[in-house]
Amino acid sequence: MVRGTGLASSGARSSEGTASDRSEPSGGNSGSGRQVGPNQLQVVEVIGDSADVSSVTVTSAVANDDGGASAAQALITNVQIVKNCAPEWSEGASWVTTAAARVTDGPVSTVRGNRRFTLSLARTLGLLTLTVEHR
Repeated sequence: MVRGTGLASSGARSSEGTASDRSEPSGGNSGSGRQVGPNQLQVVEVIGDSADVSSVTVTSAVANDDGGASAAQALITNVQIVKNCAPEWSEGASWVTTAAARVTDGPVSTVRGNRRFTLSLARTLGLLTLTVEHR
């Protein structure tokens, strides 16, 4: 079980097939274990040891020329991550949908229990990022 996020690292990497089973250890953070796995246009980063994950970040490439297909996949992925991190949060999927509609104005964040959920958009790069952090 993941400290605060409600995920085991395997759960973060296997959310509806959104993250690759080919995740690899990666350095460059504050000393916590870090796993990064690509899956087509998405990258899932899990920080912390497998039994003590402190944050999960999903970054999705969202194209403006694919008829909304990549945006729809990003929404599905983000809803699943929120459900996995906060299964008791019945409004979680609705928050993701509302946040996705507002994220062009800046990051959208909320706190549920000891977890902070933040959705942000790097518009010029076409990257939508959902982060779930233990507070």
